[in-house]
Amino acid sequence: MKKKHKNVHVIFRYDDFSSSSPTEIEEKVIAAFKKHDAPLTIGAIPFIASQNVLDPSPQPLLPLQEDKAAILRQGHKDGIIDIALHGHTHQSMHPDRRSEFVGLGRAVQLEKLTTARSYLERVVGVPTQVFVPPWNAYDHETLKVLEELGFTTLSADCRGVAPKDSALAFVPATCSLHQLQDAIIIARKSLDPQPVIVVLFHIYDFLEHDALQGRLSLGELDALLAWLTERDDTRIVSITQAVTGGVDLSSRRMLRARMNQKLAQPFSLFSRKDCFFLHSSVNYGTVFKVMLFSLVVIASAASIVYVAWKILAAPSANIV
Repeated sequence: MKKKHKNVHVIFRYDDFSSSSPTEIEEKVIAAFKKHDAPLTIGAIPFIASQNVLDPSPQPLLPLQEDKAAILRQGHKDGIIDIALHGHTHQSMHPDRRSEFVGLGRAVQLEKLTTARSYLERVVGVPTQVFVPPWNAYDHETLKVLEELGFTTLSADCRGVAPKDSALAFVPATCSLHQLQDAIIIARKSLDPQPVIVVLFHIYDFLEHDALQGRLSLGELDALLAWLTERDDTRIVSITQAVTGGVDLSSRRMLRARMNQKLAQPFSLFSRKDCFFLHSSVNYGTVFKVMLFSLVVIASAASIVYVAWKILAAPSANIV
């Protein structure tokens, strides 16, 4: 009897869609996902800071224009685009830290999120319950405001705060486009019954936009999506589809994934600071490896101490 494959859920999240982002390349990215009938979650910025998002000083804002809103609207109608709110202006509020929300009081965060979502939903005509904080940075106050406003989902990264009693779904980014194939291999080999991989990418990841910083071409994205859709052990879903489709995306899962990542770090073939994929349970194989490694280190240290003691304690030979 043929062995049944477990499904690896793959979520693609594209950030920084705004009136200042390059429309031509974005349309080609969306076309690639549409070609393969693969959903894509897009983090849209309602009022992008027009000069420098790293500069916290006041500057003109550029609202999401109709041509960009129409792209989201049509993509949602086609069943391809899942629309997420990606901040208010994506402008850092700190001169030495990249964050639009961290450290701000409840009233300020409430006003920013209320205004941003209201405008995005009005120009696109589609409700959104997914929040993607700029630079993946948020705090406890952000979570409280999101719940108060009826958001269901936060998508940042694995480093953020995640209270065990939070009602929000947590869908952190776990890898980049060029890491995806390795992430799937690791997820398939794991004992996890419901692996989830969240692929975060930006426009600057493409060679067509930035020949120096880019990691792959649009053609390679097309080939990657073709490879994924041909596999019988992967399922491409949007953030909203994952949250509403019964996938465990609780804060507890993210906390377990973070713990597993820390435990696995000494044994990993990859140098990474993120989750690579979300674990739904404690990886006891990794725990065993950590315990075994610790015992070997302790035994080796004890042996060295014992040999050193024997050498030092031995009587000196008489010299004639």
